[in-house]
Amino acid sequence: MIQIPGKIFLFGEYAVMQGGEAVIAAVSPHYHVHGEGRLHPDSPAALFLNEHGIPNSLEVTDGPGRGFGSSTAELIAANQMILKPMNTADLWAWYRERFYPASGADLAVQSMALNEGTGFYQFQIQGDSFRIQKLTVPYLFQSNCLVFQCPPSQKIPTHNHLEKHSDDSLENQLANAFVHRWLSGFDPRLMNEWAEYLAHSCRESLFARDVRKTFASIDGVVGVKGCGAGMNDVFLVSMDQANPIQTLKSVHRVAEHLELKFMGALDERV
Repeated sequence: MIQIPGKIFLFGEYAVMQGGEAVIAAVSPHYHVHGEGRLHPDSPAALFLNEHGIPNSLEVTDGPGRGFGSSTAELIAANQMILKPMNTADLWAWYRERFYPASGADLAVQSMALNEGTGFYQFQIQGDSFRIQKLTVPYLFQSNCLVFQCPPSQKIPTHNHLEKHSDDSLENQLANAFVHRWLSGFDPRLMNEWAEYLAHSCRESLFARDVRKTFASIDGVVGVKGCGAGMNDVFLVSMDQANPIQTLKSVHRVAEHLELKFMGALDERV
């Protein structure tokens, strides 16, 4: 069994596809990948194993579920099954060649987190390679930023969605500015600005917009953002500390109404 962290994009999804920067959290619970079962034949891991002449015999048996990087976790595990596993850079290049326009940022972060541990990572594509570093983030996101998973019925197929938006232009300079503004102060309210920017760029689903606006209407919620394709897979809800108990109750009440699954709090130890 191989244990691989999940991932959540905080800033830079979509922009990272075109050379912009991104901040990504590597999170627990880890995916547990076993050498049993059978992968979807069109998955990256199944293609990888097929190219290396290895039977399609992997299965994720535990972990955070879809939307947190399950397919890249499978690929990382598949790489460990070949005689001479690729290093992270080579595996990333293999993935980018076959699944462009996907950025491979999640693959790089989840791979690095195997050794560096869960936490926040800064990532950027640079030509045929990438730059990645682990960040030290203070108290802000410890315990007051909650993570919710969307219902399976609302999940948007990631690759098809990325292909649809692969030719859409994004202002990388503006997108990078969000990353650096957050790094300078770790202000959760920037999640609102980034979410609005992506929404105005037609990258937010109607479901994600409804969820975001509903959470944002709760007194004590200071930042809300969807993550993943259509900003629809995972939702981050950051609360202030003025009346945390009442805010927490309201957030969970809304999440239950929206059929969102509570996954825990986003921090450097998740």
